[in-house]
Amino acid sequence: MPNCRLSQRDFRVISVAVDSGGSRFRSAAVDDRGRVLWDVERPAVPLTRLPRTLATLLKRRSGERPHRLLVGSRGIWTMAERRRLTRNLRGLAGTITVVSDVELVWWAVFGNRRGRNSATGIAVAAGTGSLAIARSARGVWSRAGGLGPKTGDGGSGFWMGREFQRRKFGWSAARLRASASTPGRVAKTAALARRVFAQRDADPVCGNIVREAQGLLADLVLRVAGRPRRALPSPWTAGGSLLVNPAFRRGVLSALRRSRGGRFRYVPPPSSVVQTAARRAALISQGAPAEAAPRRRCARK
Repeated sequence: MPNCRLSQRDFRVISVAVDSGGSRFRSAAVDDRGRVLWDVERPAVPLTRLPRTLATLLKRRSGERPHRLLVGSRGIWTMAERRRLTRNLRGLAGTITVVSDVELVWWAVFGNRRGRNSATGIAVAAGTGSLAIARSARGVWSRAGGLGPKTGDGGSGFWMGREFQRRKFGWSAARLRASASTPGRVAKTAALARRVFAQRDADPVCGNIVREAQGLLADLVLRVAGRPRRALPSPWTAGGSLLVNPAFRRGVLSALRRSRGGRFRYVPPPSSVVQTAARRAALISQGAPAEAAPRRRCARK
């Protein structure tokens, strides 16, 4: 049998990361040298369509099965939810790891190789929904928020849009409940957050909504932060369509400082969370499954 010369492509280890949030779907792939093979962004897809969307994307973009697939998705939190999505993605990659979208941000910022077992930090995400998580030096996770639009997701884009409808147009409670009845209606309501933020200086109603949203997001950070055991400020980072806006994020930081002074140190996320997560996919696959869900929720203080 003649010898076959294999190309460098045949030896590539491809890692793919996906950030499937309430507003956008993002995916990036890197090879074993960390070089970006693709980086795509498109409108969000429902969780039920995520497996088919990924299968199509991998077939068109790669042509070969990735070695690792790391998925950070909204609507994923419990171990049962993670296992269900992992089963639905079976066969798309050699190793599949499923985490929540805010955990993906956490790992991209704080999950460096040297500190995998002791990394600490707080991640707060605010887009369509809102959620904060934290990990202590002992590996204990805490979370606050992330309860869905029917409970308000305080400070989120949906919360801002709903408050705009209530305060500006006097929507009834029944009509407001209907705005959370389907994913499409939730997304339409959350899209109003941009309008509210743009009119914050000219419209007192919008200004109040923005300030209250920033205060609610700061409250999520405080609820997972716990009491400091040392003088060093707690590192925190932010993700989601609202918090990528520097002006909006500064308002959250101001609210934190009013509550706890210089207790918090902001750590900016990488320019591309999915690219960083793809490069760390092997590390995250080792650390995330055993630490999947925080052991407790943080009640409002």
